[in-house]
Amino acid sequence: MSKLPEGRPQNIIIFSSGAADNNGKVDYVMDILRDNGHKPSKWRELFANANDETNKALLPSLIKKIPTFDFAVIIGDGADLVTMFRDNDTEMAIMRDNVVFEAGMCIMALGAERVILLIEKDVRIPEDLQGIDGLGIKHVNLGNPDELKNELVTHISDNKERISPVVIGASVTTADGYLDNFIMRFWNNLDKGYISNGEECAFPKNVTMEILVPKTIDENIRDRIKEFYEEKNLKSGSIITRDFRRTIEFKFSTDGDTMTVFDIPSTITASYGTVRDILNIEADDTPDARARERFLQKETDSFIFTLDTLMRRRMRADDPRDPYENTKIKRF
Repeated sequence: MSKLPEGRPQNIIIFSSGAADNNGKVDYVMDILRDNGHKPSKWRELFANANDETNKALLPSLIKKIPTFDFAVIIGDGADLVTMFRDNDTEMAIMRDNVVFEAGMCIMALGAERVILLIEKDVRIPEDLQGIDGLGIKHVNLGNPDELKNELVTHISDNKERISPVVIGASVTTADGYLDNFIMRFWNNLDKGYISNGEECAFPKNVTMEILVPKTIDENIRDRIKEFYEEKNLKSGSIITRDFRRTIEFKFSTDGDTMTVFDIPSTITASYGTVRDILNIEADDTPDARARERFLQKETDSFIFTLDTLMRRRMRADDPRDPYENTKIKRF
């Protein structure tokens, strides 16, 4: 599985019963995460600004907010007691039902690798959360401080640069289209030469490409892209493919017999619109600026992950120009 080019503090949501919140277990976990540079949030913070504090509608907010986080930590403490009829009427401690439900939502929204279940001793865990042969969500012993600290931090570190194939967002589909419609078409048509300032030119011997992905996406992203190109004072080129498809337009600079092509995938701006629409789903809450920031950070990470993965698989390995090696993905 490919890795993202750089790390960042992870936004982590913690779900628990009220008991774990009141007895200090949630705060203990949050301290561990903060000490390792991450940004944890309690589940209650998702509903801190409900319009109706006496009758909160939680489900719409869960649907909106969970996908904005990178990881979820589920505290599986024995909040309730039940009698298990299939086990000879044995009474045992179990996770609170709403916490089990929230765990399921997190798995589907974030991917199993990004959900960590902290299990209290002798608490019954539903079979569907157990996993098979190491697959599924991460289980950690809540009662062992050393194990909790080490495994929690290590698991996040090992998985923070990976994107689950289950999680599909706007950035995934736009990366796929961008590879086909720009990157692949550019490298496959170098033999046709290009036009710049009305003159027909041949490509030099050495051609490299830098794909620049914005570090942040916001309503000003298009203006920032335009300003970047103007500040670089790049030349404009175009390849006419005569295949009834759009002309390939690109920006470039030259240094001797080397050409560097620069491109900022404007299609990633579709992620901004998608995130905005998701977070505008009607729910009993007030606008949350941090939710948009978290979500868009994930979108840029997903775009880079997807693009790099597809490039590895589909760009020509036998081409003497070695398109994959000469195409670099960077942040700007």
